[in-house]
Amino acid sequence: EHLRFSPAFDCMDALREGCRSYRAVLVGSDQTWLPVNAYGGFYSLDFAPEGVRRASYAASFGVSELWSSDEAVYRRFLGEMDAISVRERSGQAMVRALSGREAELVCDPTLLLTAGQWREALRPEPVDVPKRYLLCYFLGRSALARAFARRLREAAGLPIVLLRCPDELVASDAALADCVPEGVGPAEFLQLLAGAAFVCTDSFHASALSLLFHRTLFAFHRHREGDRYSTNARLDSLLETMGCPERLLLRQPEALGGELLHMDFSRIEPRLEALRRSSKRFLRREVAR
Repeated sequence: EHLRFSPAFDCMDALREGCRSYRAVLVGSDQTWLPVNAYGGFYSLDFAPEGVRRASYAASFGVSELWSSDEAVYRRFLGEMDAISVRERSGQAMVRALSGREAELVCDPTLLLTAGQWREALRPEPVDVPKRYLLCYFLGRSALARAFARRLREAAGLPIVLLRCPDELVASDAALADCVPEGVGPAEFLQLLAGAAFVCTDSFHASALSLLFHRTLFAFHRHREGDRYSTNARLDSLLETMGCPERLLLRQPEALGGELLHMDFSRIEPRLEALRRSSKRFLRREVAR
């Protein structure tokens, strides 16, 4: 409903030929540069013919280190990019180590729009949830996150609205939820985030959009520390860049109250707006020229 699409290309040759009608092609965002995506020439933009600019926007490696056997393919395609931007500080360090180039740090595409623009663009169907609620959206199995959500429910006196994980069923979540809405698409997802009193999540995008909508956020790691395939770095980088690393909970707080239950968005919003402006400048300078 909200995107414009190119014609369909049914093979790499067709894609390569179709790209001749474009000034530039972009790869990104999210975890497009995961090691599993590095091969095949697609996320590395190998199909772009000479004369068409190749650029990345908010590309993420997904991991904070690579196997040595994967490094050669990254060195090659990073060296062939006309412009590189990434979403995480760890990504900047990896691009520098692999190619000697400096990648620009830009915001996730969801943050290029303001909260008001998102509300104006999307018209969600009504979702039957309580007027005030605590929203939980967990992609991992963190016991810490769920135990904290139960404590917060009791402290705040609010019901838990739980969005089901799309990847796997966590059986204990049935007892955690007071309300499990059905028929939640992207617009309803945004509506539920924007309307929550508190958000507990291990999701990067739920965290980013909670900050955008000025919702009190409690973020958790999805992966265990030391997991080679952990994607925790992207959440760490987001909270650090926005100046609120304390919103990441690595252990149970002793008490619930005070600053923990309130966020000062007056120090977060200027950082977000500055990053949004510099990200748009990157797109205008490197892609739309």
